[in-house]
Amino acid sequence: MAQTFWSWVSNYAAVAADTFSSELGILSKSRPRLLTSWNFREVPPGTNGGITIWGTLAGFLGASTIALTSVILLPFCTVGLTNRTGKLFGDNQSGLEGGSGWGLQEKAAWFVAITLWGGFGSLLDSALGGWFQESVVDAKTGKVIEGTGGARVSAMYRQDRAEDADSRSRIESSPPNMSPTLKQSGSKDIRDAIDETTADVNNIPGCVFVVVNKEGKTLFEHASGKRGADTQAPMTLDSIFWIASCTKMICGIAAMQLVEQDKLDLDDADKVEELCPELAKVRILKSVDENGKAELVEKKNRITMRMLLSHTAGFGYSFFNHDIRRWGQPSGCDEFSGHVKDVLGQPLLFEPGTDWQYGVGIDWAGTVVERISGMSLNDYFQKNIFQPLGIKNISFFPSAEMKETLAHMNQKHVNGQIRERDHLLGRPLIVEGDDVARTFNSAGAGCFARPAEYCQLLATLLNSGTSPITGNRILSRDSITQ
Repeated sequence: MAQTFWSWVSNYAAVAADTFSSELGILSKSRPRLLTSWNFREVPPGTNGGITIWGTLAGFLGASTIALTSVILLPFCTVGLTNRTGKLFGDNQSGLEGGSGWGLQEKAAWFVAITLWGGFGSLLDSALGGWFQESVVDAKTGKVIEGTGGARVSAMYRQDRAEDADSRSRIESSPPNMSPTLKQSGSKDIRDAIDETTADVNNIPGCVFVVVNKEGKTLFEHASGKRGADTQAPMTLDSIFWIASCTKMICGIAAMQLVEQDKLDLDDADKVEELCPELAKVRILKSVDENGKAELVEKKNRITMRMLLSHTAGFGYSFFNHDIRRWGQPSGCDEFSGHVKDVLGQPLLFEPGTDWQYGVGIDWAGTVVERISGMSLNDYFQKNIFQPLGIKNISFFPSAEMKETLAHMNQKHVNGQIRERDHLLGRPLIVEGDDVARTFNSAGAGCFARPAEYCQLLATLLNSGTSPITGNRILSRDSITQ
């Protein structure tokens, strides 16, 4: 009987703790922190594994209510407890049956034990939720209802919790092994949200939103707003965007193609220095003094392709790093000038392989691709990536037709107003003839693209490296995994 009583009370204590912590924890105004993260980081409200101080205290309060109730009921129960060495306290008869029952000390110990048991059970439940439970968001608001590991997820791939059965799912039924599609109602909600955002030019002047699955099927696409803050030209699905750092992924594909062909090894520093001897001589910028004099020291480690692709080679960006900006003065350092020395002439910021910083390492990776292949990066991309996928509107140098629908560059000023500005990467838009060959092909930020066609590149990666449209393979599954 004692063991049964212990099991019942323990179970109810844990359930009460979880209920109190979940329901009363919602009232807390502080942001939850992820119990399963090493740094106990903040996460959106509702995230699985997220806890607050008040929610945790509420859990122990819930457990204590069950513990107190059980103490009150102890006289009516057979509550003797024993271990291997004999009786702990109480006997096998309840107090009403003439047994000794429990005194104040035993009841206090019981109360504390059950409260701690239930409270820690609630914390264990939160931890398990953070590790294993699936993420869910509200399809209408996009707010997290439950989230795995603190990550937000796209509303279009989850179900909301509306009571109306017709509005519960934003995903249509799909055959086994097929990606989901969107119901008309779900598409309307997304379209309305986008249009609401672009209605005020000081939010976003215009937007193109495209969703594809690994079969290359377009699940949703919508163009909204204007092509720029100061133009009435509408944004369309054919609009061309400067995709900036989205170019980096394409360079990664090119590099892995060369690895598959045994022309490159990700960890072969000898090959990198053979192709780019500049990387053997590049030095580390330690500091720039008040007079603008730079202190540069020799590096100890050698640079590999893996480092260049993973931002661990030691390079940075001048717009993120004050020392690089000062090092480049008075002439300046502009990674978007289209001149090779503005990009490949920069020093390192740390010893290769010892740290991480977002920077021009990918541009160096693109240079490695060029020197192995003997082709410009634009020509390599076109021949080995875009043409096999049937992509015609991604390029370092937009065609006249692409430039006709180019989305404008915009900038938000301190007063909150958005106005158009000159294009950051302007040189590729104006060069002709021999000047094209003298313009740096930036693997880190150089491509212009039509969104729907870039999404076909993503669909190919989702489909293990084979285009679901043309059937051509550009990369192996193993390379994508790596």
